[in-house]
Amino acid sequence: MSTFTYSPTDSVTVAPNGDLSVTDGATTTTYSKSGSTKTITKTPPDPNPPPPENAISTTPKTNGDIIQRYTDLAGTTTKITFHPNGNVDIEISKGQEKTQIEIDGTTGKRRRKTWTPPAAEPAWTNDAPTGTSGAPYVPPPPPAPPPPPPPPPPPPPPPPPPPPPDGGGMKPGKGKGKKRRVVRRAKKAAPKRAAKSKPKPKKKPKKKPKKKKKSPKRR
Repeated sequence: MSTFTYSPTDSVTVAPNGDLSVTDGATTTTYSKSGSTKTITKTPPDPNPPPPENAISTTPKTNGDIIQRYTDLAGTTTKITFHPNGNVDIEISKGQEKTQIEIDGTTGKRRRKTWTPPAAEPAWTNDAPTGTSGAPYVPPPPPAPPPPPPPPPPPPPPPPPPPPPDGGGMKPGKGKGKKRRVVRRAKKAAPKRAAKSKPKPKKKPKKKPKKKKKSPKRR
């Protein structure tokens, strides 16, 4: 646990699990990274301390960031972002006033700015810790990358070539390549026709006898 002190009443503590405690005067606000809660304690302790507040939303990001949002009855909205390397960003909106704080969880360096729109956003104010106590924060190792996806299945084999048409094969001994077997279909026998009866022979017409020419009479 590392505690970075900026003044006797201003300090920040980063726990080994990433929790953040911000001390401002007699009030210490602790944000739980894994529990998504905000706890407020007083010095000296409050005889009736308020219960921890649950975050209204917790959003993990693909880059390892964890974003929590809180709101209270006074209308103060707090957005806190935990980075995997231990750094923490805080954005506070109270009415029209806005505050941004960025804390380096390893060195304790801090920068902050506060403004009230429509005024222009000011430049950052940098704070270096005047004192450090405890072991420095060691970020957890990054998660192992996911295993690579399995290779895609091989493409299906090409379909077999279509069979040759009937009677279209090559005769043995002709052409190149493999010989194709020629399959010839047997021809269907033509149906027998009924035998025709032989026509009766026609009778030949009788020839008329030729008339003999009369010879002229001799005188």
